[in-house]
Amino acid sequence: VLAKTDGKVRYVSVRAMPEYPLFVNISVAEDTALANWRHRATIIGLGSAVLLICSICFLMAATTQVRRLSRSEASLAQKSNQLARMARYDALTGLANRTLFMERVRGALTRMCDHGEEFSILMLDLDRFKNVNDSLGHAVGDSQLQIVAQRLRKIVHDVDNVVRFGGDEFAVLHKIGRNKKDGAIVLANRILTALTEPYDLEGRKITIGTSIGIASAPQDGNDAEALIKNADLAL
Repeated sequence: VLAKTDGKVRYVSVRAMPEYPLFVNISVAEDTALANWRHRATIIGLGSAVLLICSICFLMAATTQVRRLSRSEASLAQKSNQLARMARYDALTGLANRTLFMERVRGALTRMCDHGEEFSILMLDLDRFKNVNDSLGHAVGDSQLQIVAQRLRKIVHDVDNVVRFGGDEFAVLHKIGRNKKDGAIVLANRILTALTEPYDLEGRKITIGTSIGIASAPQDGNDAEALIKNADLAL
């Protein structure tokens, strides 16, 4: 309660005591109490404001850091994917390389054991390509290899796989259909026809040949190395 004592308004608390009829506690003057409360409120307000500003700064810094980490993780994932692709695809033609081809052959062998899906490997070697490389330069040779890759993509079905084995060597993993090995021979003839068509390189019509060797699983081998070796011998 408020009471006026010694000419000043003070906050007074009154409560009963067991041994006394009345106990009076006279507190500070009203203006002093209000001044103290205002001072405390000011300090609390300033502290809250500082805490709020610090919290906002912390959240902004944390958000920036999270964004940086997200960009860094995305960049690392992209680089990882690029490295993984470089390890399994030929940089010049975009075809699968020897590493990926071996993985796919082993996968085909597993499917053959589990489900009886037979397949053939066709090894391709470009005839007279070295002459083009030596006489017209590596840039022209690279252009011809890219055209070879484009023609092979148009011929080979999605269920098959075409790869650049290295240099002027290519390979095809062909799933055998009902006609067994005849399907691989039909595919080989289509490849021969396509790759012996003239190549327009720097205004010149250039013709090359192609040798193809075929090995079929399981007749010509039960592992990737044996099949590739036998297909290479059949060239």
